[in-house]
Amino acid sequence: MAQLRKRENTMGCGKKNALCAHDMEQRQYRNELDILCTLIPEGAKVLDLGCGDGRVLAFLKEQRGLDALGVEIDRSKVLGAVARGLSVYHGDMLAGMALFPDQFFDVILCSRTLQEVPQPAAAIREMLRVGRRVILGFHNHGYWRNRICFLVRGLQPQCGMNPERWFNSPDIHPLTIRAFEEFCTFEGVRMLERRFLRRDERGMVRWRPNLRAEYAMFVIGR
Repeated sequence: MAQLRKRENTMGCGKKNALCAHDMEQRQYRNELDILCTLIPEGAKVLDLGCGDGRVLAFLKEQRGLDALGVEIDRSKVLGAVARGLSVYHGDMLAGMALFPDQFFDVILCSRTLQEVPQPAAAIREMLRVGRRVILGFHNHGYWRNRICFLVRGLQPQCGMNPERWFNSPDIHPLTIRAFEEFCTFEGVRMLERRFLRRDERGMVRWRPNLRAEYAMFVIGR
C-alpha cells in the first residue's frame, strides 16, 4: 500500500508539473500574440506560413484588420482555418509562395514552423522575395534547460509543448538563436528587430538570450 501511495503521489506531481508547464507555455503564447500586434501594421497584407487551424491568423486579422492569407499542408488544419473564415492555400509553403510576384505581401509570418521545413534556407529566401518584411518565431534549442537535458540525460531536448521524441518529432531542423543570427549574417539578411521570450510572467530576455530565452522572434528583411 505504501508503494502504491508513493506511486500515486509521484503521478500526481507529474500531472501538476505538466499543467504548470502548459500554463507557462500559454503565457508565452499570449506574449507572442501581443508582440505580433505591435510588429504588424494595421491593414497589412499578410501571408501566414504554416497557419495551422488559423487561430493566430484569425486573431491578428480581427485585431489589426489584415488582408490575410494562410498556407498549411495539413488538410484537417486547413479545414479548421477555413471554418474560422480564413482563405488558406493547401500545400507546401515553397509551392504556395511561388504563386506570388516579388514583394507582394507587406509581412510574411512564420511562427513555430521553420524547424519543420525540409529546406529552411530556401524557404527564408523565398519569404524575403515575396514579402517586404518577415517575422519568424522559433523555440530556442540553445536554452539552458535543453543543454542540461542533453548533457545529463543524453536525450534530445523537447522544446515547448511538443512531447515527441526523436523518432516522431516534426522538428527536423532544430535551431538556436545564435545559429539563426549566423545564418542571417552569412546570407546578408538584415535583422530589423529581435524579441526573446520566457514562459513565465517576466516575459522578455535581454541578457544572454541564446542561453536564457526559450523562444525567439525575429523581424528580417533585405
